[in-house]
Amino acid sequence: RSDLEDKMVVESKRNRTLSSHNEGLKSTKMTLKEEKSKLEEEVRKLKESNAEAVATFEREKAALEKKLSEAGEALEQQQREAEDTEVKGRRQVIQLQQEKDSKVEA
Repeated sequence: RSDLEDKMVVESKRNRTLSSHNEGLKSTKMTLKEEKSKLEEEVRKLKESNAEAVATFEREKAALEKKLSEAGEALEQQQREAEDTEVKGRRQVIQLQQEKDSKVEA
């Protein structure tokens, strides 16, 4: 019977050790779950922030492209006007030269 009691004491100690170890594992598991939740939340926030940054970039890019297009159109218009003015100036010089020549002939 003493042999049986010894086995019971050993088993009881072993069970307490396993139980204690099991509680430690449960605690670790809970800590890991909490950390996982925190990391998932952080990832969600980063994705949201990234999406906002991309949207802002796209809006700014579109606005700059519009300004660039408008500036290009304005530049082309100014260039056409400058060319028209140059042509009119040449015509006026020719006309004045012709008038001068006709006065000289008369």
